[in-house]
Amino acid sequence: MTVTQESSNIAKYQCPICEFEATKEGIVRAHMSHSTDSDHQLEYIYMPETKVNGLSDSGEIIERIGGRSQLQRLDEIDVSNLSSVTSDQDEFIVQTAVKNPHKSFSEIKEQVNEEIATGTYGYSSSKLDYNTVYSIIVEALDIQRKSHERDSSKDKSKMFEDLTEKQQSVIEVYAEDPDQDNKSIAEKAGVSNTYPQQVLDDYGHIAQSYKRKLMSQQYDIPEDREYSNLTELQFEVLDTIARDPTKSNEEVAEQVDCDSRYPKKVREQYQDAIHNRRVDIGLEEPDDETGDNVESEPEPEVERNTQDDDTEVINAEYARYEVPSSVAEEYNDLTPKQEAVVNELAAEQDPESPDRTHDVLSEHAGTHETYVYMVKDEYIDLIKDIQSGTKVETIKDTPSPKPSYAEPEGDEISDETFPERLAEAVKANDVKAIQVRDIRSNITKVDSASVIEQAIEQDDRKTALSSYQDRLERISTEESTQEETTEVSTQETATEQETQETVQANTQETTTEQKTSEASAQDTTEQESIQASTQDTVTGQEATQTDSRTSTESTVADESSPSSQSQEKLESVYNQIQMMYKTTEAEIENGNTNASVVAKNAVAKTIKEDLEEIVEN
Repeated sequence: MTVTQESSNIAKYQCPICEFEATKEGIVRAHMSHSTDSDHQLEYIYMPETKVNGLSDSGEIIERIGGRSQLQRLDEIDVSNLSSVTSDQDEFIVQTAVKNPHKSFSEIKEQVNEEIATGTYGYSSSKLDYNTVYSIIVEALDIQRKSHERDSSKDKSKMFEDLTEKQQSVIEVYAEDPDQDNKSIAEKAGVSNTYPQQVLDDYGHIAQSYKRKLMSQQYDIPEDREYSNLTELQFEVLDTIARDPTKSNEEVAEQVDCDSRYPKKVREQYQDAIHNRRVDIGLEEPDDETGDNVESEPEPEVERNTQDDDTEVINAEYARYEVPSSVAEEYNDLTPKQEAVVNELAAEQDPESPDRTHDVLSEHAGTHETYVYMVKDEYIDLIKDIQSGTKVETIKDTPSPKPSYAEPEGDEISDETFPERLAEAVKANDVKAIQVRDIRSNITKVDSASVIEQAIEQDDRKTALSSYQDRLERISTEESTQEETTEVSTQETATEQETQETVQANTQETTTEQKTSEASAQDTTEQESIQASTQDTVTGQEATQTDSRTSTESTVADESSPSSQSQEKLESVYNQIQMMYKTTEAEIENGNTNASVVAKNAVAKTIKEDLEEIVEN
């Protein structure tokens, strides 16, 4: 049945020429367009006469669907479920090919690199060479190529030495710098601008092989070691990890100049290759060192656990175990690095699913995470046999799966210990131990919480916690400064009071001296004329005393009550403090619990009350 609109019963779409299948019609049409064999050379794949098969769940053809100008938005077609698409980079390249069914592979490569350079790709990556782009698209979309590309045994049997000098020249120039365009290759090789593409299309496998040869020379790869399944970028990442497994994924990405998520994928997917590379460069021993003798032992588990077997005691770092001699012998045959990992896993309650992460285990064992996985897979039976033995002595406690600063003490996530726990985590360079939910519950205590929230969304806990700590320290400094200001103000007030008391004491002393003079004058029994004179003197002194008292009282009054100018300044300060208090009080009532606002409110309230008391007195 021929139709132009697809049925809802269609489970898959199929190329009617070679039976390539995909879940999206656009993927099948891209396959048809990019294929270069004579059967697939269709100029207009979205014309009504260009049909694709619609298949049922059972694989039967239930419709033949004609092309249409607006099939669907090509940039919305999901290609991630294609079997060969294993990375974000693969998905990006194949998606570009599906969106541009009529572009050549060279044009797609140029577009991919342009979008990488402008940031449209979404994250940073190295420029991709033609063969990388070409091979990914060919494999993902099952591109059918010209007969000599696809089936010719003659071409497949050809070696680099079998090519003409011009062809060799093109491949040599390409291999030196796969990122260069065809025009540059043509200029260096002394051929026409169209010739490099023809050579790469026809002899891409030789170009890749020659490039790997140069890579082997550059990285000193032994002749018997094959890394043919890796791209140059994958090998560079793998080699960087192998040379220094302690480097973080971010450090590896920065050194190789690739996306920060890519090294993690290489670690997970190429553990054996990393180990092989470490063997190549002399950092680890070959696998056969640790012995196939374990596998050759007949019924080892039964022999190890029989009660009649001789036993030995082994020191497994965290505890001493009495185990069968066969187990002790296998344990003693381990290399120091293997033994360290086995000891860590033996200390776990469930070594197959340890409480500590493999990253933490690797740190405690003094190795790298990949090596922990490898040893666990190879020696899990030995580890369980050790645990099945008799624990003679506990040497030390198994490290906690989480440091003390990773979780709050109580049930509440938002807690008062967070600043201290944060400081410990930063000091230990282990900020990832602080959980995201823990951070979210505490960021309301600092200003600019949006900056921290954004860092959390980007899974950048280090920036989030550092920002948090900086803000806490700044707020603490502000509060300390405000407390010192309040203390100075209090000290100044006390000094003024002491000055007033000194003036009053001096005045009292003057009055006492005057009274003594008065008494002395009254006791004089000299002649009447002298007595009269003395009386006149006393009268004058009394007048003087009265004037002195009046002057002193006036002075005291002037000291204890501010002048009109001082009063204005005091009222101005009071009004400012009162305004700050009212503003912060209103913000707090409206739900703003920012630590800075709360601190200002508390200080303003204290100073306001002190000023009110001074004014009242």
